[in-house]
Amino acid sequence: MKLLHALIRKAAHLVEYFVFSLLVFRGIRGDRRGWRLSWSLETVFLAAIYATLDEIHQAFESDRTSSMYDSLLDTAGAAAAQLLLSAFAWRQTRRQVRSAA
Repeated sequence: MKLLHALIRKAAHLVEYFVFSLLVFRGIRGDRRGWRLSWSLETVFLAAIYATLDEIHQAFESDRTSSMYDSLLDTAGAAAAQLLLSAFAWRQTRRQVRSAA
């Protein structure tokens, strides 16, 4: 039961920062269209900073535990979202090139 609880908590880190990363990317992109590497890199950087600050904050809370590994897991979730966005953008570009030809 402890293992299941731990797996759910770790999966939550990934999923939360995956969604957070998508939202931050949308904020950085604004009204512009498409995908740019710089937007994705900024997004992952901001997510990593936020995750680190959250873990530092947890170190000062008596009922929470702080772990560097959790911030790495958070950053991995953010990076996974950006990799998925880049794959969608690449696929969209390929479709546009095919239909133009």
